[in-house]
Amino acid sequence: MARFLAIHRSSANLHEIKHNTPVLKTIIVILLSIALCQPLSAQDDDMGAAGKMVRANQAMKERNYTLAAKLYQEVLKEVPEDVSVKQNLANAWIQDKKFKDADSMLNVMIENDSNEAGNYWYKGLCNERQLKDSAAAVNFKQYIQKQSGNATADVKAWLHVGSAYRRMMHEKGLNTAQFDDMVYHYKYYLQVNPYDPFADKLLLFLQQVTPKKPESGELLIWDEKS
Repeated sequence: MARFLAIHRSSANLHEIKHNTPVLKTIIVILLSIALCQPLSAQDDDMGAAGKMVRANQAMKERNYTLAAKLYQEVLKEVPEDVSVKQNLANAWIQDKKFKDADSMLNVMIENDSNEAGNYWYKGLCNERQLKDSAAAVNFKQYIQKQSGNATADVKAWLHVGSAYRRMMHEKGLNTAQFDDMVYHYKYYLQVNPYDPFADKLLLFLQQVTPKKPESGELLIWDEKS
């Protein structure tokens, strides 16, 4: 009888385990899901500044600018004076169209260090995205000036200056000095970067626009369609 009861209990326990297996699987799946789906912020809190920078840069590549900005802000809590992180944050805001935030930060950065070339680069981008072409041209020329003699300067600054004037030409018009400045920056850019994919189109534009140079006291307004 005792043996029968023992066997019965074993059978009952086995039946209970088999009966509850789907429930156990469900519980395991839920637990795993919770672990894997923890908010990114909770995971990020466990990382140091270097790890957050890696994640932020990856978020920029993935065009997740909101997440990138959040991570850059967290990094700044640990290294509040790091200029490159501030510039990355400004860029994330620019890409996310949060121009007011980017402008505010960049204005303070320029006020604190008027010799940091990168601040003018991002200020130029910010103005460019807001269609403030005259201001953008000034900012990119400031970048060029601050980077004078620096072999690592981004040559696309010259392209940005030329293109800012070109957009101004379409609606507001260019005076003689602005026209000459546009042509100069485009020609210099092609000189240092002749293999640009759009080099042929830029050369064609220069050939077409050169005869249209305005006389002193006049403005050239040309939409490139006539």
